[in-house]
Amino acid sequence: MTKIPHLPPLLAALFLSTAAAQSQTLILPKNVPPPLSAPTKSLPLSEVFTRTAQTPNCVGNAFEMPGQAWHTDLTGGGVSLSAEGLDARPPSFEGLYGFAPSKLDNRRTDSELLVVDRFTPAPMPVLSGGGSETLNVSHGALVEAHLRALLESAGFALKRTQPLTYGRGARTVTLTRLDLAEVYATKSLLSGSQTPSDALATALATRLSAESKAIRPRDLVLNMSFALVPCQAMTVYRQTRDTWARATTPQRYNFNTFLTDVARASRMSAADVQRELTRVPEDEPLRRVLRQYAEERRGRGASLIAVASSGNFGLNYPTAPGSFPDVISAGLHTWQGKEARDGGGAIWPDAADVNVAGEWFQLSGDQLRRFCTDGGTCLTPDILTGPERYTTFAYRGTSFAAPTVSLFLALQQSPANRCFGTGGTGYAPMSKGATREKRFDFAAAWAQCEG
Repeated sequence: MTKIPHLPPLLAALFLSTAAAQSQTLILPKNVPPPLSAPTKSLPLSEVFTRTAQTPNCVGNAFEMPGQAWHTDLTGGGVSLSAEGLDARPPSFEGLYGFAPSKLDNRRTDSELLVVDRFTPAPMPVLSGGGSETLNVSHGALVEAHLRALLESAGFALKRTQPLTYGRGARTVTLTRLDLAEVYATKSLLSGSQTPSDALATALATRLSAESKAIRPRDLVLNMSFALVPCQAMTVYRQTRDTWARATTPQRYNFNTFLTDVARASRMSAADVQRELTRVPEDEPLRRVLRQYAEERRGRGASLIAVASSGNFGLNYPTAPGSFPDVISAGLHTWQGKEARDGGGAIWPDAADVNVAGEWFQLSGDQLRRFCTDGGTCLTPDILTGPERYTTFAYRGTSFAAPTVSLFLALQQSPANRCFGTGGTGYAPMSKGATREKRFDFAAAWAQCEG
């Protein structure tokens, strides 16, 4: 076995190099300690990003790498029960958008914000008292709680709980759900006649088709917090990560490192890897459904705008669906406008089309309990029995940059708004062009579009 130059010794053992790049093979080590049960896996590197009927795109949800609740250091550093010492702030309208809520009062809107996420609680490591513990957390409920807190800070009142409907003056925003857990309930992640991407596209099409039969469909914003990755790449990455996590000398092996190592071993450039990871053909099921229903709704005088979190992998580009040409990817920076870094000093948000403030947000235990009892936004099963545990609850991640952007769009949508159209992302001030440095100016966009 020949070592690959520039790789750490343990990682170099992963690769079998040959003279021809197309015949290189990725090898998982055989001599690993229990309880690793996965067999040794060999896969030609040229096939890591292959998408075929047998190796389609898969959805990485927020609770499993490469899901978006995890950061580059493989910790669930996006949730903390101890906000002390963190620059954590409540999600507030004026703090995030930079102008007073009174600006909302000059126009009538009736919008729906559909959150596509996992609402079933699942185990997630959270920071706690200098260490960590595992809680059953509903990622979708946390996104919904973020939206509700932001609406309430702007003076919106809860009008209905089924579905959740908020109103302020002539503006109405309805929060609805598409639960990924229900989409996956009858589908295996990597097997079966229908892939997760197909399953999600089918569920979304069913939902949008039903709504489109309404006499006047609401303006709609779609909020997505997941990564769409070729199943081959996801499978190989997870096996490699789990192997090193259980090795005699454990190593954290994150998704960014995996992509870097694939590039080195297969003699690809970083740009090649980016192209292979993010290029999604026009007939990809989710992309096709988003385009189809955006065109259909716009033809009826309504709109559909799609927003996706860029990802928490430290990449210089957003993963799909944020990489789709008609989807707005949302990333974040610190409250001071600096790049967000993890405990090891690495930048963890992916670059995005739109970057917003908010590395840490904070919600109170009483607030979370009220959301649970009045509207069914239940972050975790024990929020009703032990709300005092959540008095310093904080969270961060591009999963919460996306709803900040989504709500801003939902508050603007109306036939009178000149910034919504049929081209590009569907909203003129937010165009494609991933960056980490540029902060989006919500106040300027509002003035441009609302007058």
